[in-house]
Amino acid sequence: MIYWSHVAGTFLMRFVPVAVAYTLVAWTTPLVMHVFARGHLRRATDNMRQVLGPHADPLEAGRVTRAAFANYARYMVDLVRLPHLNRRELNRIVRMDGWEHVEAAYTYGRGVVFATGHIGNWDMAAAAFAAHGRPVSALVETLKPAKWNERVQRTRIAAGVKAIPIESGLRDMIAA
Repeated sequence: MIYWSHVAGTFLMRFVPVAVAYTLVAWTTPLVMHVFARGHLRRATDNMRQVLGPHADPLEAGRVTRAAFANYARYMVDLVRLPHLNRRELNRIVRMDGWEHVEAAYTYGRGVVFATGHIGNWDMAAAAFAAHGRPVSALVETLKPAKWNERVQRTRIAAGVKAIPIESGLRDMIAA
């Protein structure tokens, strides 16, 4: 199901404005989670209660968990629209403050390592980085099913991001 959702989403993003797509996923994500992924939602909410602390309000944990899933749905919107963005659009969409520091780091001739948090769409940021003419290699999760993983990795490669499966580990990353 995820593979075909990705195929359909990639096609639709040619025609659907991103603001409309964000609104649609904000509206549909809670329903989809409730109908198709109750177990995932329950486990994620239990985990969120651990993150929020022992006295966390269960309703607040549920709200924050649903918000996290909605954020991930926006990430997926960005992922399926990535193949339709050119360098100029990426540079317009992704704001990079302090790019001069990146350029200065490259003058040492040893590459640059970035660590990112789990906020926003790292695929979009990596593609924007590549759009600035710099090579990008990223450790990536191997997705299931394999067919979906292949599609996502092709999207990343087309955006200028060399995807290194996390199972390959640090050795392949250092070689990149």
